Amino acid sequence: MREPSDRRVAVIGAGVAGLNTALQLAALDIRSLIVEKDPKLGGHANLLHRDMLTGDSIRGWVGSKIDETIRNPNIEVMNNAEIIMSTKEGRRFRLRIRLMSSKQPEETGDIEAEVDAIVVATGFTLFDASRIPQYGYGRYRDVINNMDYETLTDPEGPTRGEILRASDGKRPKSIVFLTCIGSRDLKYNAYCCRIGCPAALNQALSVKGKYGKEVEVYVCYIDMRAVGRGVEEIYHEAMKAGIIFIQGQPSEIKPNSHGSLSVELFDSSTSKLLSITGDLVVLETGLSPNSDLAPVLGIGTEEDGFYEVAHPKFDTSTTLVNGIFLAGTSEGPKDIAETLDHSSKTVMKVLEYLLRDG
Repeated sequence: MREPSDRRVAVIGAGVAGLNTALQLAALDIRSLIVEKDPKLGGHANLLHRDMLTGDSIRGWVGSKIDETIRNPNIEVMNNAEIIMSTKEGRRFRLRIRLMSSKQPEETGDIEAEVDAIVVATGFTLFDASRIPQYGYGRYRDVINNMDYETLTDPEGPTRGEILRASDGKRPKSIVFLTCIGSRDLKYNAYCCRIGCPAALNQALSVKGKYGKEVEVYVCYIDMRAVGRGVEEIYHEAMKAGIIFIQGQPSEIKPNSHGSLSVELFDSSTSKLLSITGDLVVLETGLSPNSDLAPVLGIGTEEDGFYEVAHPKFDTSTTLVNGIFLAGTSEGPKDIAETLDHSSKTVMKVLEYLLRDG
């Protein structure tokens, strides 16, 4: 029987889940090969400015994990790379990896690697809000999504942290945040994305914290799901700060004669049709599955599009293919804390697998 330290694990994806998985495997003296299709490690977390509970820099935290990963002798990193074939030979996997030139994408080359297990940490894709045409994303410059808003609040971003409209470069006098864009909708994703309501609360409160009464802030929601430690407290803080909450989802967003946007919606609490004026509208788009590797690895997907797991309650880290595991949002929607927790559990499942007699 080979010791775990003699084994190597392929970790596909270098976002929060992939980095945490590789680092924890390394701490157990298990070697890993990170395969990341993008030129930069860190995934979507690179786009986030600060943690809503602590105020800490998320990008700074991710940067420290990237540095730790690159320096670790037990971790090999291949970026600009993707798995194009996987063949199981006994208990081992033979992978064909396509390397893409960062300078000239058309220049590629394939290499092969053998590993003892695979962890799929490919994360998610952000829902494309242009698929809901009545909201005007991609047509109206002042309709943006949650990641666009994060860029506006970034002190190192194009506006140096000032919230400005793309159409005229001016500070908006009113901002409308809309939750559940592409989530809890049978036409798109029927499930709750888990991050939309907390993100809306955090972003709306950040406006009030920066500009106070100078900017009127609305949050429109189906149900307010204040999930996670401290989020319910942020919800109450947002109400005290004067943020206006309306239970209803818009039927349409359109420009008005004043250069602003009119948000038409039905207020469920009063059973009245409302028209809100917003200089800026922020669409809280949810997490969609990123399951392109299913046919390559021979693993299934669930009805919601995320990868299939051994058991939806008791084992969400293991796939139905022996030796292939999931970490983070490749399994389903999660915030960063949940992603870290899930990837840690996955490491234990991998260790258990490697310790078995084969």
